[in-house]
Amino acid sequence: MVYFINVIHELSTPNRRRKRRKKTEEIVDEAMDIVLSTGFDGLTMARVAQRLDLTAGALYRYFSSKEELIAELEARSITQLHALIDTERKKWTKALRQTVDSNQWGLRELVAVGQFYEGLLARQPRLFRLISKTLADPLVLVTDEHAAARVALALGGLLSSVTEMFEAAQAQGSLLPGRAEERTAVYWSAHHGTLQTDKLGRFSTTLRANHLAPALRRALLLGWGAKEQSIQDAEDWICRQGNRK
Repeated sequence: MVYFINVIHELSTPNRRRKRRKKTEEIVDEAMDIVLSTGFDGLTMARVAQRLDLTAGALYRYFSSKEELIAELEARSITQLHALIDTERKKWTKALRQTVDSNQWGLRELVAVGQFYEGLLARQPRLFRLISKTLADPLVLVTDEHAAARVALALGGLLSSVTEMFEAAQAQGSLLPGRAEERTAVYWSAHHGTLQTDKLGRFSTTLRANHLAPALRRALLLGWGAKEQSIQDAEDWICRQGNRK
């Protein structure tokens, strides 16, 4: 009994936990490289183990299945995007407090987050590609409910930030009342879709994301009750903030 307790204690030491986290990150990084280069069809536990010079048994001590590994990939991409948006939102909040009447905050944040996502492909191509291969793929990649719960938790945190913006805009009278969660999903889907078609911009400028995204964003916000001048004011304000950097 004493020996068993000592083993458990040893395995739970901070140093061992750090080593486990580091190895877990290495596994996820390697899986990410495989997915970005070959897609999910090329991702196998054996391939990951081989590239990291691990035995299959060693790899399964970190991830019990391929689905669990994919779930970690999805959760990581969502968490990274959430962190980027939160960092930007802190900057917007600081600038809004200094320059804008509080009844315009919600709408301006919505325009700002739309513009931020619009630029994600150029600023964070690796992250955007991973999101495209996970969240935007119509195939269900994770069917195990336990593994999927990890993704759902990360996604809920990300979407709640934008939902807060919609709720604020509605409370401030910038948008008509509506289902903020549904609008959030539509808003993200619309922006992501325009980035997916950007590669077709070489055939027509109309299909470029920098043309489609603002047009679609305006159409959605106008349909939800925003005034055109308010949207223009938000775009002008964001442009001024960018010029000050």
